[in-house]
Amino acid sequence: MPITQKHGHKIGEEIRSPAYIDANFLVYYSVGSYLVPDLQTVARNVMGDLLAQGVSMLVSLVSVEEAWWATLEELFCRHIWQSPPTGEQCRLNRKKAHSNWAQLMLYRSEVEKIVENLQELRNHGADIRFVPEVGDAFEVCHNAPNLMEKHSLFSADALHLSLALSQAKTLITFDVGDFKTVADPDQDLTIMLLAL
Repeated sequence: MPITQKHGHKIGEEIRSPAYIDANFLVYYSVGSYLVPDLQTVARNVMGDLLAQGVSMLVSLVSVEEAWWATLEELFCRHIWQSPPTGEQCRLNRKKAHSNWAQLMLYRSEVEKIVENLQELRNHGADIRFVPEVGDAFEVCHNAPNLMEKHSLFSADALHLSLALSQAKTLITFDVGDFKTVADPDQDLTIMLLAL
């Protein structure tokens, strides 16, 4: 089965297991989006199906690290702009957010929610694993530069794709642009694009 891109998700629709969870899914599931509040509802509906279907979920430290930064940026943007900001206003504040780490850590409890939510789901029986296993890390890292070149991906996206290709049947993401160039008839992966 080739790599396929699937836009959207209907409640109850099958999700192939295991599913690799991208960073933006973790952010929208845990803290939502100031600019597009409906993204949290979409993420929670998909999580409901993942749990109901018993889908194994794979999370990488790359996803967690990216989710932490995206959460800090999201919360910093909410703090700076009292009314919902435009995307451009949030982008302008990213540099400011990244240069002000101490202030961002005021939001530490929100950042910690990312992993706490995963741990709570696992404590209640969800099959959530951190990947890659140590032995698989070499293969994943070796394959990522090839994926960067072949599909014009940024390094983190190539790592996400390499991890998903090595261990998953589904890659769940909200970022339609990250994987739009990915197509391969020899790889078995569904890329679930959840953007509204």
